[in-house]
Amino acid sequence: MSKVLELTLEVWRQDGPGTKGAFETYTVEIPDDASFLEMLDKVNENLFQAGQEPITFDHDCREGICGSCGVMIDGQAHGPQKGTATCQLHMRQFSDGQTIRVEPWRAAGFPIIKDLMVNRAAFDRIVESGGYITVTTGAAPDANEIPVPKDAADSAMDAAACIGCGACVAACPNSAANLFTAAKMQHLNQLPQGQAERWRRSESMVETMEEYGSARVTAAGPIIIDRDGRPRSPTEALDVARVMDELPATAPDDPLADGAFIGHVHLHVGDVDHAADFYRDVLGFEDHMRMPTFGMNDLSAGGRFPHRLALNNWAGRGAVQPPPGSAGL
Repeated sequence: MSKVLELTLEVWRQDGPGTKGAFETYTVEIPDDASFLEMLDKVNENLFQAGQEPITFDHDCREGICGSCGVMIDGQAHGPQKGTATCQLHMRQFSDGQTIRVEPWRAAGFPIIKDLMVNRAAFDRIVESGGYITVTTGAAPDANEIPVPKDAADSAMDAAACIGCGACVAACPNSAANLFTAAKMQHLNQLPQGQAERWRRSESMVETMEEYGSARVTAAGPIIIDRDGRPRSPTEALDVARVMDELPATAPDDPLADGAFIGHVHLHVGDVDHAADFYRDVLGFEDHMRMPTFGMNDLSAGGRFPHRLALNNWAGRGAVQPPPGSAGL
């Protein structure tokens, strides 16, 4: 039997992308078997009856399939239940009398349209740049004309399960779309039909991702300006020689300064699982996320920022080992 909850909501209200927003407080009574979106519907019904403007938010199928819905709930993308879209989150996850803060996706590439609705067109541009294969026109080929290995089919299907909701971008401290882009690349790159355009697809989709990630940088995301005044993407390769030129002549021989902080690092490795075993079991990092579908493992060093060290094979499996005597980490 359902239980009625009395909740206090702090909801972000903003008329448009060029206006200032603020949190507004509302109270609502809702059964605990209702979904989170049904709870927002109830709030809007109350607002409409009071002659006030309802809250704008995205939704469509309400079955956890389309990827349209998505809000930050108490600072978590989609809320407290893992692997659950906002539309499938039910109010039984909350307690009677609880105060819940509801915000839109906070990401540089997702500008606010109104209230809880954001513009996720950047995802469309990424897919348009390479999320397709070239085929010969004419009659449909026979179903088994192109053999597909079982492991490739399974892995590609896993990658295709990404619904493009944007939670990975909203949850990332850098508002990065790496996971979304990797999923769309891996979906086609692992299939025989996608091999012909594999490298061009990867380059184009990553370049588009960086364009939309760096062109709309705001206080919600990182901004990097070089000494010539040019905005740079945080995913560009480090110009080591230029960095070293800025240091005193004796600096390379000096120990790392007290309080020095190394941020998030991505490493291209030949075998993701083998590399993860080394960094976890030998060096002492902790597992954060294991994502074989995306060709990536994410490792943590503890603390409030778990996204510390990532190992990926996005530039291809079987990375060439450095020659003997090369500097390592």
